[in-house]
Amino acid sequence: MSKLFSWKPTDSVDGALLDQQHQALFATVERLYDALRQANGLAVAGEVFSRLLDYSLNHFAAEEALMEKQRYPRLKSHREEHRAFTSELRKFQKDFQAGNKNVVALLLPYLQNWIKVHVQGADHQYGEFLKVQAASRAQAQG
Repeated sequence: MSKLFSWKPTDSVDGALLDQQHQALFATVERLYDALRQANGLAVAGEVFSRLLDYSLNHFAAEEALMEKQRYPRLKSHREEHRAFTSELRKFQKDFQAGNKNVVALLLPYLQNWIKVHVQGADHQYGEFLKVQAASRAQAQG
């Protein structure tokens, strides 16, 4: 059976660490999707929230550090997107912990949109920036 949230080489930002972390995100979202399909979303929700918050802390810090090092011109807006994601994720988690079990089903489309807009959009733009930087360095050395 094919996966709905399957990382593909076209999702790469040409950074091994970032790609690895994105793959972990895709796997976490796929886990939630599978659990919801099997009417078992509540059972994995706590684990999913924990993984996603861990992802947001570690991945965003690593990505932003690389962006700072490379002097990425869109770092500020990229960082704002990261903060908004973490804030929204915490709201979902807080609602879930307060007993609103419906948020688990609402989390999936939010994550699907995040992957489409941020990972496959904004992060891909950063990957393109890295390619241009690498080409410029190679040309300057050549």
